[in-house]
Amino acid sequence: MTFVQATTQRVSRGRIPGGDAGVMVTAETMKRLADERTPLLAETAANIMWGAGESITGAVEGVRRFVTEAVRYVPDAWNAEVVRSPTYMLRRIQRSGVAYGDCDDMATLAAALGLALGIPARYVLVGFNGGPLEHVFTELWTPDGWVTVDPSKPADWTQPANPVVRVPL
Repeated sequence: MTFVQATTQRVSRGRIPGGDAGVMVTAETMKRLADERTPLLAETAANIMWGAGESITGAVEGVRRFVTEAVRYVPDAWNAEVVRSPTYMLRRIQRSGVAYGDCDDMATLAAALGLALGIPARYVLVGFNGGPLEHVFTELWTPDGWVTVDPSKPADWTQPANPVVRVPL
């Protein structure tokens, strides 16, 4: 499978293994990208927090709402894995009001915004009906526990089936 990482600075290409091993390579890339710190990311996070007041739960809801409203789900091309950095996504949103990406792009942006707000984050990788890992979303920590932020959740999906892998950030 071809692997493409798009940041605001460069695009890198490579090969990753198929199956769950490739998913774990993607998760490690997402983990690194979520730790990105740029002025645009900080400004966006501050705007989300301003709208939430002082509430961590409100900030988590603000992150969920922002990603849901600003990113449209578009799957990667067949046999390719593209991971876009949070700043790449935010620049697209800034320019046209919307960015396009799949579940890993949405999860990376949500995690980066949460981390920029000082909110612990983790990725949840899931498979369905015992199949391979094929979906990822973010969970953000609130005083009431982990909250799912999953704007690209399949409409017919209610809870993750096995397997489930949690990746702390």
